[in-house]
Amino acid sequence: MDKTKLKTQSREWWMDMGVINKERGQYTEAEMYFRGAIEKDKNYGDAWFNLGSLLMRNLGKHEDALECFHQAIRCNRNDEESVCFAAEALQRLGRRKEAGDFLEKHIYAYPNHKKVLSMLQRMGASFQNHLEQLFKSAYK
Repeated sequence: MDKTKLKTQSREWWMDMGVINKERGQYTEAEMYFRGAIEKDKNYGDAWFNLGSLLMRNLGKHEDALECFHQAIRCNRNDEESVCFAAEALQRLGRRKEAGDFLEKHIYAYPNHKKVLSMLQRMGASFQNHLEQLFKSAYK
């Protein structure tokens, strides 16, 4: 497909091509298509989310992914998935407290978001287990 034809494609076409390439393991191409969807519409939250997911889970670019999730949330403050993925990116960056604070702030604003609440509870249990292991190893 020539470049002129590419420019006329819809944001949804770009998104679909990104998803197809991601599923095929063609991550560089997927990233290009997700970015193309965003170029078509800077407020396309699903494209921001998919780009962030690709960057975090497939390419290990956690800081870039975090920015994508923040953009997705900017587009749709009610997006539980983006909130959870942003918290996961923060954890992968070693910023656990910030991740917990971020989730708590969201739960305060959207108390009916069960996925976010569940993630916050899992983080708390994980942290408690971590502290217990530290305590046990310190007193062996």
